[in-house]
Amino acid sequence: MQIADSLLAGSEQFRVDTNLSREIEGPTRFAELPTSAKDDFRRTGLAWMTALARVELGAMLAGFTTVPKPFNAVAPTEFDQSEFGELLMDAYRTHFWAFQKDPAVKQFRSRGMPFQKLIPYGRRTQMIHRFREAAIEMFGLQMTQAQKGELISQAGEVRQAELAFLYCYAKSHTSQRESTIGDHFIACPPLAKAARREIQTRRPTAVQGKSPDLSMLLILKDPTLASIPCY
Repeated sequence: MQIADSLLAGSEQFRVDTNLSREIEGPTRFAELPTSAKDDFRRTGLAWMTALARVELGAMLAGFTTVPKPFNAVAPTEFDQSEFGELLMDAYRTHFWAFQKDPAVKQFRSRGMPFQKLIPYGRRTQMIHRFREAAIEMFGLQMTQAQKGELISQAGEVRQAELAFLYCYAKSHTSQRESTIGDHFIACPPLAKAARREIQTRRPTAVQGKSPDLSMLLILKDPTLASIPCY
């Protein structure tokens, strides 16, 4: 491992850039500070490579599977725990702020979104949720109340978008009254899981997935959804 570390440390091609969120983040209590005046947020070494691999694989599990705690499935060891934590927080910040500043997300409630984009955008909401949950699990005890409040507020923003994407996707399937949630969201298991959760909280008897009126159930949660121009 020492030999591998020394080889990677001297190879620019294996450089890991950190604090990517600083280019796009808004006002936040989670801003990452440089470790020195010359810190360029460029890291090298075996621990940074394995940590990056864990975060990337966790993101894949979060976006494409229903593993409940995807980042626990790729948990770091003592060797790369610090690096993993830094990259995990940066990934959360980067994905959240990129989503929050995305023009398509900002304009969705007034302009709608092409049907074929609903799944990719819905997938992003699920990945952001899992990143935030992992960050809280790893750093929650170290966070101030203000930081926890910021995460709660951010979660609410993503939640609003998630409901809107689910609503428009479900509305497009209103004619398929015998279809299941799994049929609707077959391309995105995490979004299917989110849809089932919405049904369970409103109508426990629908646990099996039959949901001919998911869009109406969502309107009960958020009446403003009815004004979205779904197409």
